[in-house]
Amino acid sequence: MAIERTFDVVVIGTGIVGLSTAYHLQRLGVHRLALAGPGPQASASSQAAGFISGGQPDNFTRVSQAHTLERAAALWRFGDAAFDGLVAYVQRSGIGHANYRRLRLLTSSSEANEAKLAVAQMASTNIHGRILDTREVAADSLCGSLKARVLGLQDDGPRGGWVDPAALLQQLLNDTATIPRLSAVQSLDVDEGAPQVRLADGIELCCEMVVAAAHLQIRSLLPVLAPALISFADQWSHLALANMPHDAVGTAFSANNTHEWGVFSAPNRLRFGGARYLRPMAGFEAQQASIEPKITAHLLAKLQETFNFADPIQVLSNHASLDITPCDELPLVGPMLGSSRVLVATGFMGAGLTAGFWAGKCLADLIANGSAPGLPRFLWPERLRTLSS
Repeated sequence: MAIERTFDVVVIGTGIVGLSTAYHLQRLGVHRLALAGPGPQASASSQAAGFISGGQPDNFTRVSQAHTLERAAALWRFGDAAFDGLVAYVQRSGIGHANYRRLRLLTSSSEANEAKLAVAQMASTNIHGRILDTREVAADSLCGSLKARVLGLQDDGPRGGWVDPAALLQQLLNDTATIPRLSAVQSLDVDEGAPQVRLADGIELCCEMVVAAAHLQIRSLLPVLAPALISFADQWSHLALANMPHDAVGTAFSANNTHEWGVFSAPNRLRFGGARYLRPMAGFEAQQASIEPKITAHLLAKLQETFNFADPIQVLSNHASLDITPCDELPLVGPMLGSSRVLVATGFMGAGLTAGFWAGKCLADLIANGSAPGLPRFLWPERLRTLSS
């Protein structure tokens, strides 16, 4: 059978962003579209721990100091909307998940002082965030299980949790089953006119618009963005903790300025990762994902320093991941600079499942409606226009 070669939209990438974009485009009535890529099992999304949260991975002050208070607030609301949108989808679809709250464990005096400033800035922009007092900590079974390493707790509210990544990707595959699948993309030409897509098998496609959502391939497909996109390696472990408090399930947390992160995904189960600072160049510019035994051992030791129920620990599995971050540490979502027919989404700084699902919706809105109310304009690639000069 001859392959269809003409589409309104070709979505490159079959991870969370690509599948979400296709899903939302279909719901908005765009039906002449295709998905190109090897399948979600080869995507960065497939290696996710399932950690989901609102806001942003870094604390509010880290964003406001680099990008102004107003942009920090807009980015935080983008993250909150992303969380709410993803949770609504998984609940509606019956996907395995657990959501409860987002905590930041403050492990140094400087981090504790920064958290006080963060919640003050959040309050000034009507965003939830507070420091738990000693009475609240003592009354909470999880927080009351913390050791002396933790000097304080910042509660970012009921926007934290876990979702089963494999089930999420499979459901999106099911929901987009009628969309044609194409092989991997070899090249993308965006110099002039309609974008030109060439598949690995040599077939050339005609299309009105392209969405570049294959995180690890974007630098080669769109070389003008290559200087701004940096690869990084990370790892996490799936752990069994026999004495975990039952009400911890669904709590997503970070510690040590987000260098450690985890989520209690089910009774007596924790997914815990981070410690990229032990990798060469903190994991940046890594070309492949790898599991480093010294990092696994380090994380287990930190876990035992943090919770009084983290002994014994059984390691069920270890996982490595490779992802992309923009050089200014802001997600990159929107039309390509110089070519409104090519849209891109990448660089979610550890919040890929949450922000990726929402980015897909925003890109679909841009394509179908010409605007995306849920997408801050400063996330568009146009902010990197100097790269093309």
